[in-house]
Amino acid sequence: MKKFSLAVLACVAACGAFAQTFSKTDDDIVHYNWPISLSIAYPLQIPDCTYNINGLALDVIYGERHDMNGLDLGLVSLNTGNVKALQIKGLASCTDFSVYGCQISGLANVVLGNAYGLQLSSLANYNRGEFAGAQIAAANCNGAFYGFQTGVFNYNKGACRALQFGLVNSDVNDYRGWSLGVLNYAVRYRGVQIGAINAIAETGRAVQIGAINSASNFSGVQFGLFNIIENGALPIMVVLNASF
Repeated sequence: MKKFSLAVLACVAACGAFAQTFSKTDDDIVHYNWPISLSIAYPLQIPDCTYNINGLALDVIYGERHDMNGLDLGLVSLNTGNVKALQIKGLASCTDFSVYGCQISGLANVVLGNAYGLQLSSLANYNRGEFAGAQIAAANCNGAFYGFQTGVFNYNKGACRALQFGLVNSDVNDYRGWSLGVLNYAVRYRGVQIGAINAIAETGRAVQIGAINSASNFSGVQFGLFNIIENGALPIMVVLNASF
């Protein structure tokens, strides 16, 4: 078994020797391309974390690399560059820049840049920048969001064009689309809110359907037990309220 492992590492090294093409430089670090990355727990890996991987990455416990392009498998990984890959992680994937592709993790996907594609995890999907695609987790948190998301808690800080399902949906910028949940909250909203409690803090052009519907500067229709439109002709109504 030991001889077999040494042979595998030797093959990887040989492939890398032919694949070391100059990729790019940042902060005086040269990032070479390499076809395969094998890691037990960084720094016990080959090649080291400054390399771009164009092919396959296998992380037994934890691996680090710069750009990742291809198939990324293992328990936990950190990419200090961009990712264009299918990532399947037992626990978590973390990326310093942007992701294009599919991330499936047992606990969490964390992206400090933008992400485009599919994110699936049991606990959380976090994107500091914008996300476009489909997102499924207990908690989803983004800058801007474009697409579909479902979870217990969905929070979007930037502009959104989306369909969202969740117990709590909170959108603190400009949202256009549909929100379905127990509690739907938005600052500026255009679309349809369906839930037990629907609230629009500033401006809304919408339809609200729920037990309690509340809006400030609102143009649209509310259906529910209690309907509140602060700028409406009738600020509080039961069953139905509207303002245009």
